[in-house]
Amino acid sequence: ANGCIASDTAYVPPFDNVREISKSVTTSLYPNPSSGEITIEINSGVQVLEIGIYNVLGTKVGTIQGSKTAKNKFHSDLSTLNNGVYFVRIKTAESTYLTKVTLNK
Repeated sequence: ANGCIASDTAYVPPFDNVREISKSVTTSLYPNPSSGEITIEINSGVQVLEIGIYNVLGTKVGTIQGSKTAKNKFHSDLSTLNNGVYFVRIKTAESTYLTKVTLNK
């Protein structure tokens, strides 16, 4: 209304050999947005090698490991991170997949 214009620049990190989640890999990440605790479910036929959390600059800020439960269900607490958008990189035996989560505490 006052003639001011706001603009923003977003940097999308370069991830090599990354695909968006394909139909052959079924994932659920919830809750999204999250206040800290997240759960990631991946179909049981997929061998998960690593799940990494990256900020919008492409810096790895966490790894989800050792908290796997039955049926490729992973839990993590992101409450130590700042509010914002994070990329979740899921590395499997076949490929690497990328999804995102919004942290809003």
